[in-house]
Amino acid sequence: MSTAPNPAYKYQFGGSLERDSPTYVVRQADEEFYQALKAGEFCYVLNSRQMGKSSLRVQTMRQLQGDGIACGVIDITSIGSHDITPAEWYLGVVRRLARSLGLKIKVIQWWNEREGLSPTQRLGEFLETVLLAEIPHNIVIFIDEIDSILKLSLKDDFFALIRVCYNERADNPEYRRLTFALLGVATPSDLIQDKTRTPFNIGSAIELRGFQLQEVQPLERGLQGKVDNSQKVFTEILAWTGGQPFLTQKLCQLVLSSPFTIASGSEAELIEELVRSRIIENWESQDEPEHLRTIRDRILSNEQRAGYLLELYRQIWNTGEVTANNSEEEARLQLSGLVVKQAGKLRVYNRIYREVFDQSWIERALGNLRPYSEVFRAWVASDSQDESRLLRGGALQEAQAWARGKNLSYLDQQFLAACEKKVIEERIAVADREAELERERKDREAAEQRNQALVEANRKAQQRIVIGSVVLVTTLLVAVILAILARREVVKAESVKNISRLAQIGGTLQDMGLASEANEAWNQSSRALDIPNDKLRQAMLFASTSLAHQQLGRQYEESDEQSEAEKQWDEAEKTLKQSLTLLSSQANMNVPEQWAIRVHVKRVKGNLRRQQKKTQEALEAYTEAFNTLKEAGSKLPPVDRDTENPIYEFLPEKQKILSASAVENLHREFLELLPQTSSPDKQRKINEVRESLKAHFFAELNYLMRVNNWREADRKTVQTMLYIADREKQGYLDIADIKKFSCPALHTIDKLWVERSQGKFGFSIQKHILDSFLNQPRHYDWRYDQIHGEAWDKFLRKVDWQRISSERDIIYNKKKATSGHLPWEGGNTAVVAERWRVGNRGGWRAEVTFSLALRLVECNI
Repeated sequence: MSTAPNPAYKYQFGGSLERDSPTYVVRQADEEFYQALKAGEFCYVLNSRQMGKSSLRVQTMRQLQGDGIACGVIDITSIGSHDITPAEWYLGVVRRLARSLGLKIKVIQWWNEREGLSPTQRLGEFLETVLLAEIPHNIVIFIDEIDSILKLSLKDDFFALIRVCYNERADNPEYRRLTFALLGVATPSDLIQDKTRTPFNIGSAIELRGFQLQEVQPLERGLQGKVDNSQKVFTEILAWTGGQPFLTQKLCQLVLSSPFTIASGSEAELIEELVRSRIIENWESQDEPEHLRTIRDRILSNEQRAGYLLELYRQIWNTGEVTANNSEEEARLQLSGLVVKQAGKLRVYNRIYREVFDQSWIERALGNLRPYSEVFRAWVASDSQDESRLLRGGALQEAQAWARGKNLSYLDQQFLAACEKKVIEERIAVADREAELERERKDREAAEQRNQALVEANRKAQQRIVIGSVVLVTTLLVAVILAILARREVVKAESVKNISRLAQIGGTLQDMGLASEANEAWNQSSRALDIPNDKLRQAMLFASTSLAHQQLGRQYEESDEQSEAEKQWDEAEKTLKQSLTLLSSQANMNVPEQWAIRVHVKRVKGNLRRQQKKTQEALEAYTEAFNTLKEAGSKLPPVDRDTENPIYEFLPEKQKILSASAVENLHREFLELLPQTSSPDKQRKINEVRESLKAHFFAELNYLMRVNNWREADRKTVQTMLYIADREKQGYLDIADIKKFSCPALHTIDKLWVERSQGKFGFSIQKHILDSFLNQPRHYDWRYDQIHGEAWDKFLRKVDWQRISSERDIIYNKKKATSGHLPWEGGNTAVVAERWRVGNRGGWRAEVTFSLALRLVECNI
């Protein structure tokens, strides 16, 4: 029968254990480390984080000091490595040595008296003339956290000095009393990387293995009263942790603080439940103190190396083990702690790591790596000037596809924008060269035809007057045709000039931090090359240039640069007039590119007049743009009439002039303007525009699903739901919003998800799965604390939500995702303002899911 547990007993995971800690586990490495240092051997303990290196140092120091050996400690992290000079760093080393060894010396004065020596030489003199002179017995200096200086240039000199101390033993017997022990996350080759120097190849390596079953007796004592069979419990614990010290201590504490007692026969089941619910599931949010995230970051921090490490780990994960060949990648992977070398084989360290860092995680991690990392780093290193590093063609398309939907860093945005800008500039240059060659060819042909016409005219000069007149008329017609052809080439050249101008303004927008506006300008300049009609091409270019000037004008006004802002507004007005003049000459606007340009020009006019406070003119322009868009859409048949809200064709797919964001901005700008008007049917028009924008969102949602862009479809679901509920400003739906959410809209969204995924995704699919785990199917409540947690836990595992702690954990590949996995964001944004939680199960998420399920029932979905 078990006794009551000791309430004062506490396991420690993270940080060094104290000298008298009852949970310190003595391993084989303890004896090896102690005996080697006692014998005067230089030693190093180089291993992954949280393997107990610092605790080993504390215990070994206690033993050595008991033997009369002086022990000094240098914790590199306490000195610092950022914004510190070599002199300051070495002075910090000397001060810590003097303090830890109890030396009575005025360190600052001693240091300053030797200004003629380099910092490394001063440390060397301190070791010989102070340490060895004042301490008559053996000395061991422990240098902990050595990985903290691996990025500093001074490290080569520092570790070379330690090797010098070792070599001095041959000539100066006093140095045999001085021993060093290095501890940290590194390999011996990391310590001295200068290829012209002798590598750091001295000392004995101490291998720090995980806890073994016969070693964990100190840990067993803390579980007395909590478990019936401690031997069996620790067999299960070590089966999950592999003896990894941090995880083993943490799991022991979880057992100790759990509300249940582990009876004989239930060890495997209850230990697994603790591991899954408190460590594996939602691991990124539960990883406190940080451990699993440290492993993840260690692998992914160096992007150049991450791909190799992930591929090697994938091979180990898939096959169970691989033969070690002592490569650099293997060493790095071992230092992450994720794998361990045993009997010449590399294996995943333990079962917890294998389940957390599984195949899905590997795929996501590989997918998140930049496909352009090498050229990106070179471009950044050149201060963003080396255009030879910019992507083109398929490489750029691959990078843009990878970047779509990601929250990119500013430098990534700058790089991709520079690539796109360069491609546009090159297209413009090619078009310009082609136009020049075409002009030269036409000039030659025209000259030849003129000469031929003159020769023909002279030959027939003696013929009858009537015939001569016909020849004259023909010659004149030829000249007129040639003039028209020449005029067309001038127009084409003018287009190239305007395309280049718009691209340059896009660069200005980018420089001012208006990235999305810059991309829109560059896209418009690129699309212009594909418009065959000269006047329409010019009309579009002038309108886009006007819009870019308007955006710059607003930016300069916000920066209180009024004179520059006025210049931009003047240019915006000038280019708009040029666009309207060209547009007025075009009568037939039936082709998609034609009506799209009309919508674009009128929207730009409306936007400028709105900024100028010319409300009536703005209203007329927006009305014409909106009506043109509406008329064009009405000519396209609905994709699906069987939904509560009909799904129409996605207009941006039918032409390349108006992007999805341009169509959305037209609606939003019009909606912002309409309340300022005095029209008697103002509210009717507002409702009409709102319905049109909703239809646009549905069309875009359908399009994204059709092209299998499930990531953007998930986000568009969020935007659409917030828009329909009129909660865009708040950015979330609360429970009251869900209770009254439009049934037709919810039916439409859900049907799109279900049908486009062939029955794999959708709110109703998630509800069906939830029903299967409830005691009373279709019985839901608004409060999560009234729902059995077991049903929710099963649901989380079934739809593979238990591991999601950030967007990168969501699986947007339809083939790889489980049924009901999506939509995720659609429910995730519907978060109550106060995100209350129940344990670690994420109560707010459960509350939202049950609320949506109940609304589906009420809407008969």
